[in-house]
Amino acid sequence: MSFSFAGCTSPSAAQFTRESKSVTLSNPFEDCFPIFALSSESLSSDRRADIRLDEIVQSTIILGVTSVNPAQLGDVVSDTIFENGWLLQGSELAFQSSEFKEPYPLSLKDLVEGDYVSIELHEDRSLWFSVNGIVFGRAFYDLPCKVYPVVGMYGKRVRVTFCDFPPTLNDFLDSAVTDDPHLSLAAPGTNIMLSEDATTASRISSDMEHNYVFTNRPLNLGEIFHVKLESSSERWSGAMEIGLSESQFQWCESENMPHCILLLRGTNVLFNGAVIDGNYCPIAVEQLNCGDRLGISISLRRDVHFYLNDVDLGPVSNPGVLKGNFYGFVNMYGKTTKISLVDQELGKFHQSEAHPVDENRCSHPDNAATPPQTGIFENAVTGPGLKIGNNGLILIRDGQNSFAHCIAFFDGMQFVYVPHKFRIDRICEQAPRGSLSIGMTNCNSYTSESASSRDFRRGTVVINSDGLISDGRVTDINLSDFNNFHSAFLKMEVGDNFSVELIRDAMRLVINNQDVCAFDLNFPILGDTRIFMELSSKVTQLSVIPDDTTAMFISDYLPEDVQPLRFHCRHGNNCSIEGQTAYRPNPDNEFSDAIVMSHRPLADNELFEISIDAISEHWSGSLEIGLTSIDPDKMVFPKTMTQITTDIWMISGSAVVHNGNTIWNNFNCNFDQLKIGSTVGVMRRSDGTMHIWLDGVDQGIACVDVPSRVYAIVDLYGQCHRVSIVNESRGQISTRDLTSQPSALRKQLLHSFYPNSSGLEMNLDCTEAHRIPSDARNSIIVFSNKPIIPGEVFRIEVNQVSQSGGAEFKFGLCNFDPSLKKVDFSELENYWFTCYLSGSDVYQNYKLVHQCYCPSLIAPGVILGLQYFADGSVRFSLNDMQFHRIQCDVPKNCFAFFDMGGSPVSVIRTKSLMLKAAYSKKSRTRPEGSQCRKARSPSDEPSFDVNHGLGIKLSEDNRSATRISTDQAVVVVEQPLQVGKAIDVKIDEAEDGLSKNLAFGVVFPNDVNNLELPNEIRKLKSKFLVVSKLGIIEDGYLIASKFPLLDSWLQPGVHIGLLLDFEHSVHLLINGVDQGVLIRDAAQPCHAILDMKGCISRMTITPNYLEDVKLESEKATLVDSIKEQNTKSASGCPYVKLCNSFRKSLRLPEAYFTDDEKSIVCYCETCNKERGTEMCFKQGEPVKPFTLPKEWVKFNTKLNSSVVPDFATWQVAYHCLPWRQVRRLLDVGSLVVPEEQTVRPNIPDLTLIGEQKLTEKFGSSILLSPTIQYCSLDMFCPPVAFVYDSIRYKAKLAVQVWVKPGACTHSYPSISPTKVYDPSIPLNEHEWLTKEKLATSISSLLVKVIPDIPS
Repeated sequence: MSFSFAGCTSPSAAQFTRESKSVTLSNPFEDCFPIFALSSESLSSDRRADIRLDEIVQSTIILGVTSVNPAQLGDVVSDTIFENGWLLQGSELAFQSSEFKEPYPLSLKDLVEGDYVSIELHEDRSLWFSVNGIVFGRAFYDLPCKVYPVVGMYGKRVRVTFCDFPPTLNDFLDSAVTDDPHLSLAAPGTNIMLSEDATTASRISSDMEHNYVFTNRPLNLGEIFHVKLESSSERWSGAMEIGLSESQFQWCESENMPHCILLLRGTNVLFNGAVIDGNYCPIAVEQLNCGDRLGISISLRRDVHFYLNDVDLGPVSNPGVLKGNFYGFVNMYGKTTKISLVDQELGKFHQSEAHPVDENRCSHPDNAATPPQTGIFENAVTGPGLKIGNNGLILIRDGQNSFAHCIAFFDGMQFVYVPHKFRIDRICEQAPRGSLSIGMTNCNSYTSESASSRDFRRGTVVINSDGLISDGRVTDINLSDFNNFHSAFLKMEVGDNFSVELIRDAMRLVINNQDVCAFDLNFPILGDTRIFMELSSKVTQLSVIPDDTTAMFISDYLPEDVQPLRFHCRHGNNCSIEGQTAYRPNPDNEFSDAIVMSHRPLADNELFEISIDAISEHWSGSLEIGLTSIDPDKMVFPKTMTQITTDIWMISGSAVVHNGNTIWNNFNCNFDQLKIGSTVGVMRRSDGTMHIWLDGVDQGIACVDVPSRVYAIVDLYGQCHRVSIVNESRGQISTRDLTSQPSALRKQLLHSFYPNSSGLEMNLDCTEAHRIPSDARNSIIVFSNKPIIPGEVFRIEVNQVSQSGGAEFKFGLCNFDPSLKKVDFSELENYWFTCYLSGSDVYQNYKLVHQCYCPSLIAPGVILGLQYFADGSVRFSLNDMQFHRIQCDVPKNCFAFFDMGGSPVSVIRTKSLMLKAAYSKKSRTRPEGSQCRKARSPSDEPSFDVNHGLGIKLSEDNRSATRISTDQAVVVVEQPLQVGKAIDVKIDEAEDGLSKNLAFGVVFPNDVNNLELPNEIRKLKSKFLVVSKLGIIEDGYLIASKFPLLDSWLQPGVHIGLLLDFEHSVHLLINGVDQGVLIRDAAQPCHAILDMKGCISRMTITPNYLEDVKLESEKATLVDSIKEQNTKSASGCPYVKLCNSFRKSLRLPEAYFTDDEKSIVCYCETCNKERGTEMCFKQGEPVKPFTLPKEWVKFNTKLNSSVVPDFATWQVAYHCLPWRQVRRLLDVGSLVVPEEQTVRPNIPDLTLIGEQKLTEKFGSSILLSPTIQYCSLDMFCPPVAFVYDSIRYKAKLAVQVWVKPGACTHSYPSISPTKVYDPSIPLNEHEWLTKEKLATSISSLLVKVIPDIPS
């Protein structure tokens, strides 16, 4: 007996035909409440309800079951069905109006007319859905005894029918087979030649266009289009691309693709030109060798799968269900010269051994010398949302955005007294809170088909993001061990591991081998107890960490931290990798953009070593090497390593650089002098120091405080263009003697004690002090012989400890000079500054400043250390383990001291190593025999400080600065400005072809030697004010634009000076003539600073040039004068008056805008010609171009946002909007996503051009563009009528905004994707979309007015 409809919740809106087997929604309501039609028969385990979709026109359907009796339909409304139903809405499962909705792999939105949907009820009372014979898994469980199929409808027109004999899956597959079952190659491009049997394609010439070849017919569902790389050419970069196309079109460039193109390029999957699944492929396609294979298929669920060497890489993040027929195609681009079609009937091929694929996605060779170990996942029972790979060693969630049916069950007996360790390999950042769920159950009714462990109610205990859940209820546990464990459990990331073991009546969980992160989960263990794990949150892939006792000889099966080192597949654009070798393909024409990284973090004391294989004499500069904590998958590779400004420690030439700032010049080796055959290495020691190796010799410490889990990073810059990894013991931890003597290049300075100390005996060189046993003093203090300088580490070693002493030792700093007199500790602490460590606490003049700072440990061999910094902070160390810095305002010229009186210590000796002071480039130690350092006399001639950028070289007693690189060309005058004395710098040389620019001004550092100098002066972190051609910049903000920096000032022979007058105002001098006040009431001390990043190549300080300067104290400051000039030029333009009139008609508060008309900038054609500036600029990190708003007028606004933009890193874009939204956005100060707009959002109506999905796209995202020519189209920015002087105009409004890096997705224009709206902006970056809140900040309002000419 078949099913039929009994009626619906709104009889007047539906019609029943065909003996009530078909229902049609004929009179749709205007609102969005669905109309439900109920079956007259109930669903049972032996009866399946099959529904055919006959007609769907701009409508939506809901399918499921309900417990409502059809006989009571007269009193039933839609809400009743929701409250008593188990329904599938879109791709979510709704259970009796529950707020929690579970995702489901089937989406009803993707169904089309003619599809068949089946609703099945199994014997265990679980409900299942299937479409066209494809089963999508269990949706609900524990349903009541009687449930009735129900169909919900709303929209324009819907017709569905109950079917008696629906087609089977085989019927659908048979109908998909074409007349030609044989797959071959066809429709080649003009540069492709096919073999006679159409199974091989060869490229005819080196032309990179018209290299496409297609399949002879569309692919069937489940059919794999497999090609093999037969030959390649190393003359080119890039590689083949494989994908799907709706038709056998031919086009010239892959950048200008027609719609409905999906392809694999590099490691990313693109759909219609936009990346939809980044880093999908574990290795870049460019790294494939001859014999490797690529494949693509459309599964029965119409998911797209790619294959690499016969290994399924998993479904692509769904760009929307692919409807219709698709041809397979290959673009034989770059290196690829010949491919062949792989016959699937020949069986599986073994994976190429040339490139072992990353274990995260792919399995290992079948023909390895030793068969791989079988993992515990091999015997696990998993849900349909999980996949098992690598012989049970890997568990993968099938689809990152699918969180249902991802449970794996294990036999609990496998874990009894046998710990199993697992590692997290992949996570999904967009997933909900938490990592994964782990638990135990004694109930056999739960199966792997269960949608979620949250549904488990009986005989189950589980730990997840909510805490500890027992029998479905959250258990409140206030135990510290659980809180520690749960906190670590929620924070697990990629690379973390955890172990599971059953001990007695408890499951023991340990995270990262730490007992503090362990917890015993008490639970009765029976013979049928099962362990289960659920990958329903961030974690998408787990792997088994094999037992250490198991012999494993395949490198890729080794734990990650002992795999042989190799280069990561991601690297700079101008670099290629072949095995263990990295090189620049075109070394004579390109010198940068060739950064490479290690494929995994270095272990402590592991050496990453490379050999120099080739050098080009065409360039200056050479290899740079270092460490970074940035993951290669998240790295945005710049042109050079010095442009990386976060989490990097490196050597460039002979300079040590940290986060883009030079912290140490003249290191023990110079990489600019490397030769072919030299070896260079980098290592992070377990004490957090970075060591550099040259030709097998440790050159000493380059950086300190380097965190763990860092990657090696190398820049093939300048002369060095080819390197190879030197592997010792297959990349295991280096066997070099790390305790060997340091090289002769390392500079040491041993401290000594002050010789005249009572109660002590010392050796000849005063490096060892013995307490006299007969001296019963309570205070015996030993001092250092010299003051401690900033950055220096002073260490002492305890040699003997007596049994008599009982008081705590005191070790620290004081500003008492031991040459003055003898003091005891009480007098020292009462009358002098002291900061010291006593036991485990830190004191400052009797005051406890930090309790339990470090362990209290005094024994023979213990090493105590302290380090004083220029900012007044101090740090102590114990056995070379450094603790955090404490701010104690330590004065200068402090001596180290150790109080041995009353303490158990009887013998100490110095063990100090002079580390180069951070940012200090000069030795500050005083001459032997002197009691204090000689201060510089005010009459000393001014000179440049040795703390300068890498691109500067000093000469002539540091009075002359020569720019040797266009990067890092900041230099500071060492002496501060003095009242009445000018600092004058003469331009000696200038280069043609570079920008006419020079930045100069004043900086206010606490210590010029500790000033961190960035790549560009505008990124300086200290307070500063400089002038340049861009304008006047104060503390990184442009406070006045269009500075009149004349080109005649930037010529050889011109003198530029700064003078501090008696009112502490700084004057700018050009050739001795006062140009005005740069800044009033300047703080002291202040230093002159210059950035030579421009045409100026050499400058020299001339101390005697300025002797008598006539100052104009009444002259306005340069900032005020510039604003006056800008006001006059803007207000005089008639177009500005027209646009300003429209702005004032909006009745916006003037408080929104800065200085009213003084901040107006006009971009009409006349004003642009007068300024003569370029229309395209670049801004942000990474740098993105944007163009000025031509034919618009800009009104600068005040910063009124809760988000303060970083002007150095944020990017610039435009957003157009209707006039009704202006007031709201200016109130907020940032853009608002459409859902939160009180006014109807500006959603373009794109249905007229056949792109209906774009309306939804723009309805949920904010549209921005770096060119206003695109976002100001009438479709996005409708004009508004405006009348001025009795003339009709049309006006448009836009805002210029700062945009947070990474907040937007960039793509081709949705309107006419091949049309170039602005040639200055790449076509694939015309359209920016963002849904992120607080990612924009409005900087100005833009107005455009044009005459309204009747058509």
